[in-house]
Amino acid sequence: MVARQFAPEWELENLVTAPAFRRKGVGKRLLDTLFEACQDTKSKSLFLEVRESNTAARAFYGSAGFEPAGRRKAYYRDPVEDAILYRRSVP
Repeated sequence: MVARQFAPEWELENLVTAPAFRRKGVGKRLLDTLFEACQDTKSKSLFLEVRESNTAARAFYGSAGFEPAGRRKAYYRDPVEDAILYRRSVP
């Protein structure tokens, strides 16, 4: 997992689990650890972006409380694709 703090916000840049560990709660535990860091630093929100076609990741982040917050046209290359921006408030 790669995340950066840009006070008062965080950006999740990359979250990857090995195929053998997918759908076993590893990604959720990683996100929970990041949420704790956000709370510890008194941050207001956490942002990320996902390829529009990555329906599995979009469903995962939606189930973790993220909401769509925008779109970046032609953000990704090989193939060219929009990025969907997501945001989650930090309580």
